[in-house]
Amino acid sequence: MVNDEEITSELRSTSIRAGKLYPVLLDKYGNVIDGAHRLAADKNWPKIKVHHIASEKDRLIARLISNVCRRKVPAKEKKEILQRLGEIYLNEGVKRGTEIAYKISDDTGMSYRWVMKYLPDKFKERPGIGGPRSFVSAKLDERLCLSKVARRATLRLNILREEPKEKVLRMIRYTNTNFVQILLDSNFFLEIEKVAENLGITSDTFVNNLLIWAVKKLKGAALLKAVH
Repeated sequence: MVNDEEITSELRSTSIRAGKLYPVLLDKYGNVIDGAHRLAADKNWPKIKVHHIASEKDRLIARLISNVCRRKVPAKEKKEILQRLGEIYLNEGVKRGTEIAYKISDDTGMSYRWVMKYLPDKFKERPGIGGPRSFVSAKLDERLCLSKVARRATLRLNILREEPKEKVLRMIRYTNTNFVQILLDSNFFLEIEKVAENLGITSDTFVNNLLIWAVKKLKGAALLKAVH
């Protein structure tokens, strides 16, 4: 297993050849979200302060997302982050078991299965990775799980049916092209640019992938609602 000193040494050598490609991410108060090894390699490593990350919970969520989506993170580190997140959710009144697992899944964007794999046993209703104890209990768990997902899907679909309180776009359809023109509110687009910049991608890539991901998720939710 690669240790911290080896990672720091590699960062020093690779930054000389390729430059400092990924900035250190800091929360509103200057706490490190992502990039502790980069700072250890060079205290003057470029930094970006993410002002909307202001709480310990938001910092942990941002750290989890920025690390897991960019590199291979050791299981121990994933469990440590989920351990600290779990404690915060318990203090907020979220119950152990599926409730806390779904809450973490919703807030981080990680799958429920992934959360249950790395969530420490103290936050589960039973030890292990949450696997069924028997065929009967497995079918019961499956029905309970589907009912919760169906309720969440129904809630999201109801929200989407509402008239928006804040309109940030207009859509214009043309008959001679396969594309529809979308006009975004300039202030809202600035927010998109900030998020995309923090993720290290272009605004086009961010919006394109977000729309595809959202439509796929909501199509699945609509199908699930229709089944139930």
